[in-house]
Amino acid sequence: SVMRDEQRREEERRVKMARETWAFEHRADRAAVRRWGAVVIVGALVVLGFGAYLVLNEPSPVQQRLALARDEAEQGNSTAAIQDLEHARHRARQDGDTEALRSVAAEAEQIGHVFRRRGDDDAARDSWVVAYDVLLELRDDGSIRRLERLLVSVTNR
Repeated sequence: SVMRDEQRREEERRVKMARETWAFEHRADRAAVRRWGAVVIVGALVVLGFGAYLVLNEPSPVQQRLALARDEAEQGNSTAAIQDLEHARHRARQDGDTEALRSVAAEAEQIGHVFRRRGDDDAARDSWVVAYDVLLELRDDGSIRRLERLLVSVTNR
C-alpha cells in the first residue's frame, strides 16, 4: 500500500511535470507567434506609412507646372513661363481646386514682377493677365484692384 501510494504520487508528479512542461512550451510558442506577428504588423505599417509620405509629399500637377513656370521665368523664357502658368490654371480649374487657383494667381503675379524687373513689360502683362483672370474667377476684389494697377502700369508705357 505504501509502495502503491508512492507509485501513484510519482505518476501524478510525472503527469503534473508533463502538463507544466507542455504549458510552458505552448506559452513560449504563443509568445513567439505574437512577437513575429507584431514585427510583421509594425513592418507593414512602416512600409504603408512611407508610401503615404511619398504620395502626400509629391507636388501636385499644378505645383509642378508652377515650378516649371518659375524656372522658365528665371531663365528669361517668357513664352514657356506664360504657357506653364496657363497650363497650371487650366489644371486647377479642371480639378476644381480653389487653393491651387490661388497659388496660380500668386505665382503669376510674382513672375510678372520678375519680368517687369527685367524690363519685359509684355511678359509681365501676360503673366499678370493670368493672375487677374484667376482672381476674377475667385472674386477676390482687393487683389483684383492690385492687379488692375499693375496692368495699367505696363499698358500705359
